[in-house]
Formats: sequence, C-alpha cells, structure tokens
Amino acid sequence: MLGSGSGINPKMLTKIALAWIFTLPITITIAATLFYVISM
Repeated sequence: MLGSGSGINPKMLTKIALAWIFTLPITITIAATLFYVISM
C-alpha cells in the first residue's frame, strides 16, 4: 500500500484536505438546490 517513503506524505495530505474543503460546500449547495427544486 505504501510507497518507498515511510509514513504519510504531507504534500499529499494537503492536497487531499484542500480537495475536501473545496468539494464539500459545492456538494452541499448542489444537494440543497436539488432538494429545494424537487420539493416545490
């Protein structure tokens, strides 16, 4: 599973964290919009 380096690569961890920070609000917004449109 792990590459040649031991432990977790901090740079990769930062990329993953940024991806979560950017995608979560977008996903929540899309879900809320769809819910509002469907429930009308």
